[in-house]
Amino acid sequence: MRKPLLLLFISLIVFACTPGAQADAEEEVIPIAETDVRFEFSTTEPNYDEVEMVYYDHTIDAFRDSTLVFNYDNGGNPLPLILLWENHGFKYLRGEIYRNNFSPAELNVKIFVNDTEVYNETEAGTPNQFARIVWDYTID
Repeated sequence: MRKPLLLLFISLIVFACTPGAQADAEEEVIPIAETDVRFEFSTTEPNYDEVEMVYYDHTIDAFRDSTLVFNYDNGGNPLPLILLWENHGFKYLRGEIYRNNFSPAELNVKIFVNDTEVYNETEAGTPNQFARIVWDYTID
């Protein structure tokens, strides 16, 4: 009786300590130097809209700014603005986008890292405040 119990006990210990199939399926890690970052900016402003984008540029160790103008389809619907930073190479994303007027239309920012959405924020302006979205994201 002792021998079968001892054998069962040893078998349980061996199988409990053996790594399962999940240990073999390791997650693929993409080096930071090969990280692609995609920004998608959208607006609900009809007719014409432009925004100011300010972002930290690690290559010059300073903030940069640029004016982005939305395009519209034949029906007057705004098309999203897409910026792609291939092989970004840095761990941090810092910046903001704002509309330089008091329009109540919404602004939306989506940020994708290697095609995975990591940030999504929408803001609308008021009669006293510009629509403004700030991001500070660390790539894992």
